[in-house]
Amino acid sequence: MSRRINPPRRVRRKLHHDYYSGADVESTITASSTTDDGITVREPSRSEPVSERPLKFIVALDFGTTNTSVSYIKFNPENPPDTVHGANIRSIRSWPDSASDQNDTNDYNANVPSESWYREGEYIWGYSVQRRMRKLSSSEFKSCQDVIKFSKLLLNDQGHSLNKLRKQLRRLNKSVHDVIRDYLIQVFAHTKKELIEQENFSDACAVELVICIPAGWSFAAQRDMQMIMWDVAERVDFGKKDFEPFIIHEPEAAAAHLLENMDPSDALMGKNIAPREGEVFIICDAGGGTVDAITYRVTQVNPYRFEEVVKPAGRACGSTLINDKMFQEAAERLRGNPFLEATNVSKEYLIQQYISRTFESDIKKGFTYEQYIGKQQDKIHIPIVGLRRDDEKDIGENSFYITSERMALHFKKSIEGTVELLKQQKENAEVVDDVAKIILAGGFSSSDALQKRIQEEFTGVDIITPKKRDTATIVSHGAVFRALNKEAGPQRKIMASWGVLQDESYIPGRYKAHDLSEYITTGTLDSEPYATNVIQWLIKRNKKLGKQVSFKTTLSQHFDIGEDWEVRQKLYASLEFVRDHYHFEHPFNAHAEVAGVVVANLNSYRDSGTIQPKISIADKEYYSVEYEIVLEVDGRNMKAKLYYPPGQIYYKLDCKEKSKMCNTKLHQFLQHLPKCEHHVHLEGCLTPELMFTLAARNGVCLPNTEQRPEFTSPETLYERYEHFTSLDDFLSYYFIGMSVLQQQSDFEALAWEYFQMAHADGVHHAEVFFDPQEHINRGVPFETVVSGFVAGCQRAEQEYGMTAKLIMCFVKHLPASDAQKVFDLAVEGGHFESGAIHGIGASSSEVGPPKDMFKEIYQTAHSKGIRRTAHAGEEGDPTYIEAALEAYKSQRIDHGVRLIDSPRLMEQVARDEILLTVCPVSNVKLRGVDHISKVPIRAFLDAGVKFSINSDDPAYFGGFILHNYCSVQEAFDLSIEEWRTIAENSIHGSWVDHERKLELLQKVDDHIRAHHATTRIALNSIRHPHQLPVHKTLLAKMSASTTSAIPDRYKLIFFVPHDHVEPCKEAIFSTGAGSFPGGKYTKVCFQTPGTGQFLPGDGAMPNIGAVGVLEHVEEMKVEVLCLGRETMLNAVKALVKAHPYEEVAYEVYKLEDV
Repeated sequence: MSRRINPPRRVRRKLHHDYYSGADVESTITASSTTDDGITVREPSRSEPVSERPLKFIVALDFGTTNTSVSYIKFNPENPPDTVHGANIRSIRSWPDSASDQNDTNDYNANVPSESWYREGEYIWGYSVQRRMRKLSSSEFKSCQDVIKFSKLLLNDQGHSLNKLRKQLRRLNKSVHDVIRDYLIQVFAHTKKELIEQENFSDACAVELVICIPAGWSFAAQRDMQMIMWDVAERVDFGKKDFEPFIIHEPEAAAAHLLENMDPSDALMGKNIAPREGEVFIICDAGGGTVDAITYRVTQVNPYRFEEVVKPAGRACGSTLINDKMFQEAAERLRGNPFLEATNVSKEYLIQQYISRTFESDIKKGFTYEQYIGKQQDKIHIPIVGLRRDDEKDIGENSFYITSERMALHFKKSIEGTVELLKQQKENAEVVDDVAKIILAGGFSSSDALQKRIQEEFTGVDIITPKKRDTATIVSHGAVFRALNKEAGPQRKIMASWGVLQDESYIPGRYKAHDLSEYITTGTLDSEPYATNVIQWLIKRNKKLGKQVSFKTTLSQHFDIGEDWEVRQKLYASLEFVRDHYHFEHPFNAHAEVAGVVVANLNSYRDSGTIQPKISIADKEYYSVEYEIVLEVDGRNMKAKLYYPPGQIYYKLDCKEKSKMCNTKLHQFLQHLPKCEHHVHLEGCLTPELMFTLAARNGVCLPNTEQRPEFTSPETLYERYEHFTSLDDFLSYYFIGMSVLQQQSDFEALAWEYFQMAHADGVHHAEVFFDPQEHINRGVPFETVVSGFVAGCQRAEQEYGMTAKLIMCFVKHLPASDAQKVFDLAVEGGHFESGAIHGIGASSSEVGPPKDMFKEIYQTAHSKGIRRTAHAGEEGDPTYIEAALEAYKSQRIDHGVRLIDSPRLMEQVARDEILLTVCPVSNVKLRGVDHISKVPIRAFLDAGVKFSINSDDPAYFGGFILHNYCSVQEAFDLSIEEWRTIAENSIHGSWVDHERKLELLQKVDDHIRAHHATTRIALNSIRHPHQLPVHKTLLAKMSASTTSAIPDRYKLIFFVPHDHVEPCKEAIFSTGAGSFPGGKYTKVCFQTPGTGQFLPGDGAMPNIGAVGVLEHVEEMKVEVLCLGRETMLNAVKALVKAHPYEEVAYEVYKLEDV
């Protein structure tokens, strides 16, 4: 475990999403924090009173370089729509001074110009800017220099010519934050007004904000935009109550909208319009400031779901560049014209009032591909009365000429930049698969010259662009669609690494990073050595993530007696490749920056008196407080949460409850130990929160709260769950909970809730029970239950790489005839044959019903080769286990703890290698035993009985699988090798093929090796001498140098990137390696250049390259002589410390005379 001593109280920046404690929310939220710049940033508080909210609005902002749009949808939050069509999503119109101002049904002007003007104490924005400018006289026009355009570009300057805009802001004494905030305040004030007037909006309504951002934006730009939006939401009082903005890339939003609204007329080239399953396509959002592109593969159609193939990229080549170049040309050509001097009219006035307006509305839009390639030569004239003729500058009398040749030059950077961006995406994608389609969106995509240039470049690829709908709102419409369908978002590779600042226990040789550190100190309270202020990176850049995943780590913080228990946990982010355990100022963390600080006040726990102080070596009392940091990733969105006590992160923990993690040094080991779970009931994963949600959605009445007060709220129900008196008492609540499951989506949501927790707890394979009889008896079709649970399993396999199997359980409190009907349904439906259902089981009340009541079903299953297991030996004596083995021919026994009462049967179970699926926490909760230590874990290990550890019904018993593992460790203090035995037995007892078992066994072995590798050097790479010819040149030099007795000689060969050759050589030479006998020759080595190849897999942390990407690196092969085994061992240690790679490639050969 790592600890986090109290860092300095200053907070550099708030993280760009909310932080809250999983326990005692009202007392642990910090209301505000102060940045180093003295800016107070208010943190959204979850303790503010929440009024009844009759409606919910999802409101999406597409803040563009030239234009801005806002789209929305409203619905009843208790009954959100299952599907949504483009017609259901609306856009804000009637912008002040727009053509639709007087007619809110007008289809035009669905967006508003991203322009503002600070003029003589008045703030003017949107359409009003141009309207006011048209009324200016030439003498007043100078004030137009304060009109602000393209401010969005300053958030992520990518080389635009923005010096003029920066000078403009300095002259106005405004920051980028100021001008964007002031503009968006007006946008959202108008939006709120329209929603009040048109959609019955009130302050009681819930608002979820969605922010669209360019694909090429940096992490800092994204964070700055979110900070601006928080400021806007607070000032307009719109969306601030639950400020959790959903972030989406603009091309992704465009894809979400276009794929669901594809029209055959959208094809520019090709016949197949709608992308088909498996096809790879590029979505290109060509806007005013930037052009962004992302490449996806379609993983599902109807509804569309897709995964990211090539990471998003953007270029500063939008259509505003064309305007800039036209302005520069006009200014240069008008300079010195006699008309300007005679009338005292500025050239800026002429350009704005005559040239720019005509250029933007007519000339630019009409520029064709034929004009672009020079096939058609045109000269367009713009009338300007009074303009004097200048043939040298191509100015006529009263006319300003623009030639198609000049236009082509202005268009070139934007068009060719877009084509180059698409080529890069296509080339990168085709490493994986051919690109079938390019979908164009954004205002610039309507350019004839751009469209036909893309068609020319990408022959054989379908080119699609929307023509029959309002392109101005495609991005904001798609953003609403995606926010309402978050589960349909694409898998993607995360672009930044995220980590926590911490102090780590220092053990010499454990981490190379620690041994290099100058920051090893002794704890002031516990007197233990620590490597201080190092970063553990929980999420690595380029890691492929599913839609909703979480990463967690457990930390501790020490407090003096009487000190406030205020935890302040710094979070770091980096856009570069990083490595764990290094000091935050180390070069490996050179690009890391503070992303925020999670703050929680835990004084209520301190004051409860339930936590006892520890005593230091210096005989001083102190508190050691353990907590959990969880980073939740949902698409482009990140949330950081702090939970105290640590453990079951998605479930309410009572403030006085003991910490649900083991107080041993093996917690981190257990957390990441690959696990198989065989005994968990999906219906037993139904949390009270989900129960209440589904009951409201499906109109299911839960028990009357006057008679059953525990059903007042999720909290009161959790409290009741703490006091089960027996298995039957628990089952009564279990079956009430099942009643809320009505639709296929309910069953899928329940399964997915389990798999998220299982994945976070290190489960790689799960065999999960479900009870169809109870659902059928309630009128829910069998196929609804199965298809919902299968969908959840498939999602776990797709997003987590987890293998998942369904086991159909028969319940003993219902007649055997009911079970027979369900079994027949499964057989006739082909569910066993297809693998949708993998086996059968028997559960519910053990004592009472006949021990062999399902004998005929099990015999049929045996004859058909269907897997079989059964609950036995939980409440009943060992005869129940014996009956399951004999009558059911059961291949596993679920629970089986009463096996301890029959030494004869225990010997038989061990001999026959029957796996027991033990559920320790469940055994205690249902009072089968009074303490975890009474579960016969040790006896089973000693007797060779194979068992796995499982969670049973975790939502009711308060502990998922990791909690069970930790509880066992606390009670039995098992060794690493004993945990290896449990993990390997779990794999051998799993119902998976041989290849998957080998894969899982390798994962366990890798994890244990990694745990041991911190204290040992692996020498199993030493090969027999005949495997490699002895280097004759080396032996010749040795013979010439001495004839005395030569010690054992070894050759160390390693491979290293060119820029790390010298540091590695010097480290090795410092151990005495590279010397010939007699000392006349030192630092002797042989070097050969070459190219190394490697493919980093999941879990890798490559110093060079990215996970899942085949990498080729120019490397040097270096050979060094080592005299004596001790020198060789020291040289290997020195190499491992100095080498930049996570896995060092080296070989050692013992040399012999020839």
